Amino acid sequence: MMAESGAHKYTTHSSSILVRLGDKAWEIHPDGDKENRFTGEETSAVTPEDSRKVYMSSEAVREAVRKTVDSTNDRRLQVPSGQFGRVPRFANAPWKALMMWVAKLAASVVYTLFPRKGNRSLAALQGGLSVGMVFGCIAMFLFHQMSPAAAADLENTKTTKPQSTHVAAMTTPTRALNLPGNHVYFVTLGTYATEAKAKAAAASAGKQGVSATVVPMNGYAVVASGAVVEADANALAAQLRKSHLNANVASVVETARPIQVLGNADGSTITATQRWLAQTSSGLLALDTWLSDHGRVVDAQTALALAIKSYPGDAAVAETGIGSQLTALQASLQSANQAFLQRNQTNSMKYLIKSLIELKNLQGIN
Repeated sequence: MMAESGAHKYTTHSSSILVRLGDKAWEIHPDGDKENRFTGEETSAVTPEDSRKVYMSSEAVREAVRKTVDSTNDRRLQVPSGQFGRVPRFANAPWKALMMWVAKLAASVVYTLFPRKGNRSLAALQGGLSVGMVFGCIAMFLFHQMSPAAAADLENTKTTKPQSTHVAAMTTPTRALNLPGNHVYFVTLGTYATEAKAKAAAASAGKQGVSATVVPMNGYAVVASGAVVEADANALAAQLRKSHLNANVASVVETARPIQVLGNADGSTITATQRWLAQTSSGLLALDTWLSDHGRVVDAQTALALAIKSYPGDAAVAETGIGSQLTALQASLQSANQAFLQRNQTNSMKYLIKSLIELKNLQGIN
């Protein structure tokens, strides 16, 4: 039979089994009927003849092995650590320490947020505030660790976009669009700070049989009529005052002036738009004259038709950058012409006043 002892092997012709652990040796007899004896003597070498001296059962062998292991461990603990050599330091030792610190921090957070005893709600609130303060401090520390170059890049990023927008706005080309001048007289029934009050005054005048239109002029004005000749406006105002209405005459003067539009508009578009605006002003004055009973129907009809026909189109006026204002004026002009064709003086005056105010309030892109 082959028996193993440490790194050495021994061959024996005995029917027993030799067991060796450290410096102790036992022989297990297959019958297990001999007396169990353990000498505890240290042996320098084991021979087949020596192995016949000790006979133990398997249970006794296990107990002996356990005692021997315990005894060996006790002796190793008594040996100074220097005899075993210095423990090598690994390159990742700081990371291990960091991981241990993180684990302890996580455990502290859990125990703070979820205490085992006491008022859980209050403790959780206090713990949450504490944890928030800790992580806030960490975030502030990391933020302040940014390099000056990174901070400079961040600052440049913040200021780049507004600067480029300002340059783009300053370099946008513009050109002038000339507006025509005119002079009319409005018979007003008062001006108000709010549109609601002006509409209430217009409704009150309507109950007395006087049609009035609310327009944005000096706040909100209630306009009953318009006239090209001042005397006609004064006569109508005097007649309305007899009906206990606060009627007054307002002179509305619009001088010819240029406004700025987008410079990428085609030159022919600018010319066509200026021609249309001039013909619109003439058509409105002709309509106003007809409403005052001093003009001929054919003059108003011709002037209005020419103004509507000369409109450049929505796509063309959109190139100017003020297309919404110009299309609104064209819509009011068409409504005035439609009312004129129906010989509806009330609606004709209403859209006449609206068109004159829209023409007066035209504004450029700047």
